[in-house]
Amino acid sequence: MDFQTLEQLKDEIKNELSQSLKNANFETVLEKYGISGEKVLNLECSIDLSQIQIKDTKNFSNTNSLIPGNHIVKLSCAWCACCGCC
Repeated sequence: MDFQTLEQLKDEIKNELSQSLKNANFETVLEKYGISGEKVLNLECSIDLSQIQIKDTKNFSNTNSLIPGNHIVKLSCAWCACCGCC
């Protein structure tokens, strides 16, 4: 898997998370505790490269050589009631 493909994967995961978070009820939970404001909730998602299993080895080879270490955290967002991840 090359760097560009990994970036595309991260973008797609972030978009999916954002879509899911739009439907989340975080605003109600925060209001219950007297918390309000934009971007008060920050979320992170990690990709564990040691757990990735590539089925198409012709196009995606040597995944672990892309990034030093096996566990990366690159997907983060601030949650907004209007649009999920900002």
